[in-house]
Amino acid sequence: MEFILGMIIIVGAVFFYFLPAIVAGGRGAKNACGILLLNLFLGWMGLGWVIALIWAVCAECEEKEVEQKMNLFGGGSSGWND
Repeated sequence: MEFILGMIIIVGAVFFYFLPAIVAGGRGAKNACGILLLNLFLGWMGLGWVIALIWAVCAECEEKEVEQKMNLFGGGSSGWND
């Protein structure tokens, strides 16, 4: 029982430590790699973790492009929205 509780605490601590990187990845931040590296190398100081979290929340996000389906023969769309 102690082993399971210890593993839950470790997994929770790792999740909390990498929370800025998880937030940046989830939001699709352009600088997600930089946020991950800052979090990885300077997050242990506390101030680096806070900076990474603020950067992740305030970072500009990439616009997700909507994929347009191509016609079977490679031409444009032949639907109603032409």
